[in-house]
Amino acid sequence: MKNKGFKKAAAIISAALLLSITACGSKEDPLATLEAALTKNAQTNDMDMDMDMDMELLQDGVSIGINSEGNMQMSGASTTDMLYVADMDVEMDMDGQSQSVDTVTFYQDGYCYMETMGTKIKYVMDLNTMMETINQNTGLANIDTSYLTDLTLKKEGNEKIITFNTDPSKMNEYVAQAMGAVSGLMDSNNMEMTVKKMNGSYSINQDGYCTGTDIYMEMDMVVSGISCSVTADIDITYNNPGQPVNVSIPSTEGYTEVDISAIQ
Repeated sequence: MKNKGFKKAAAIISAALLLSITACGSKEDPLATLEAALTKNAQTNDMDMDMDMDMELLQDGVSIGINSEGNMQMSGASTTDMLYVADMDVEMDMDGQSQSVDTVTFYQDGYCYMETMGTKIKYVMDLNTMMETINQNTGLANIDTSYLTDLTLKKEGNEKIITFNTDPSKMNEYVAQAMGAVSGLMDSNNMEMTVKKMNGSYSINQDGYCTGTDIYMEMDMVVSGISCSVTADIDITYNNPGQPVNVSIPSTEGYTEVDISAIQ
């Protein structure tokens, strides 16, 4: 009887200890963990990022689907020898008809090169301006954490998954700028956006780097006086964060130099 009572007490104590250990582990601050990971990613000089964005625009019963996917690579971000290349394919589907546009953009030796639809142009761009452009183009992965709410953290294998919601009222201007930068098609001065919903998740590996983010948005948009509702699913993956990236720059032959104001 005494042994049975002892075993029962031991089981209760073991369960209580396990519960307390689990509870302690769950107290890791999701916001602090996320901010540390984003900071760690931002401090790397090299980047290899895949992006896949599915958007649906609905206006007066007409639906337009837009899929943008591609890869961005950068090396030597903090040096004058910075190299950058982005290969993006945008496919638009409307009334069963689709059109695809592939754009390759790269930076080398103070010039930004762009090839799309058979046209090749290059224009002078200083390094600081180019870095600002790159940061805008990857801005959806680096949301100001003060906008995030309801953060939770859970572990899946060797990764930590942080989920979040946002305060839509704080996201309108930020998302308008970010979406305009990513698409290259929207003039933020001629666009109004009202974010109705935005949530998502971040993945953080065992080395403390952010390996990706998934974001879902619902919004109302007015562009050049045309109103529509928009949903967007954005999936961003950072490949081998913290590791060197060997950026392969395409040939610079056949590009026509233009004034940057001509393409803005």
